Amino acid sequence: MGHDEQGLDVFVSFPTDRLEVTSYEGWDVNEGIGAEGIRCTQNHLIVHEEAWPTSKIHTRVIKSEYHSDGLDVYAEAGGHAEVHAGQPFLIDTST
Repeated sequence: MGHDEQGLDVFVSFPTDRLEVTSYEGWDVNEGIGAEGIRCTQNHLIVHEEAWPTSKIHTRVIKSEYHSDGLDVYAEAGGHAEVHAGQPFLIDTST
């Protein structure tokens, strides 16, 4: 995306069998919390090369055990190809 866009659609994928969404803020959640994550939209102007508006998704651990997985974020604006970024994380409630 090399120019400004009006609106942005973001899907955050995470292991919903391990993490439960307790609250969210900053963006509209247009499809609710699904089986594989949460879909959010931001309908404001997204300016090229500026920071995206902040979105916060608060979760809690459902299963208390050691588990390694990842969060995946997929973003799309204006009919352009979807972009993806991933971040590994570790759940360790053994202490």
